[in-house]
Amino acid sequence: MGVAYIAGILIQSHYQVSILDININSCYNFNEIQNKLETYDFDVIGITGLVAQYNYIKKETTYLLKSLYHDKKIIIGGFIGSTVPDLLLQKTKADIIAIGEGEVTIIELLKAIEEEKDLSSIDGLAFKKNEEIFFTKKEI
Repeated sequence: MGVAYIAGILIQSHYQVSILDININSCYNFNEIQNKLETYDFDVIGITGLVAQYNYIKKETTYLLKSLYHDKKIIIGGFIGSTVPDLLLQKTKADIIAIGEGEVTIIELLKAIEEEKDLSSIDGLAFKKNEEIFFTKKEI
């Protein structure tokens, strides 16, 4: 339910949302994923998953996406984001990790990205700035 719930919140806040669920469509190979993504016009990329999917998220997804869309922010959330945020920032191409309940954070985060504001005042995040990892306080 996590991805659909976040999508619903974004839609209610007048954001345009597209979901490519690779778990449901596991028959996709990366050329097909790239072809599908090229049909979208997006500003940020959100990724979620379980800790067991770390290698896939690291090696395949974030590296591929950052090589194709280097100017787009990659946000990782869900169970993996809340469990190993420091590892994700150290070992993947993720820009921002949402820790805890993403529905509390996502709108404020997207507005900050749009306005190029500092992320340090947004609760429930981990992010890199000048190769240093920062954690904000947990959301309430």
